[in-house]
Amino acid sequence: MSYLGKVFLQGFINENLEPIVENVILVGKEERISLEAILDTGFNGMCCLPRKFQPLCELNALGIETFELADGTLVEEELYVGQILVGDVCYSVELTLTDADRALLGMQLLLDKVAIFDLKTMRIEVK
Repeated sequence: MSYLGKVFLQGFINENLEPIVENVILVGKEERISLEAILDTGFNGMCCLPRKFQPLCELNALGIETFELADGTLVEEELYVGQILVGDVCYSVELTLTDADRALLGMQLLLDKVAIFDLKTMRIEVK
């Protein structure tokens, strides 16, 4: 990939054509937790975290937010603030919890970035 700039996130596109970023660290109460996350271009929030990580993290509740799912269903979810590390930078992120196995990173986290999806090499970079 030839776009100039420092890499913010990088990863691969899996066999299901999901863009998976690899260098995301969840800041836990006692340790840092390495995550593989789907870069979800249909999710306009910051982060959706598997519920299994909730007891391991310091999450501060912000309130209830309404989200629209891909099928048009509206759901209300508790919104939290947590911390993730990308590279050496710590970010306070708004997040929701899910029963899925993998975290989702949404478009709000990437507002000032450029995402390159290279389907020839099955790689992704966010700069």
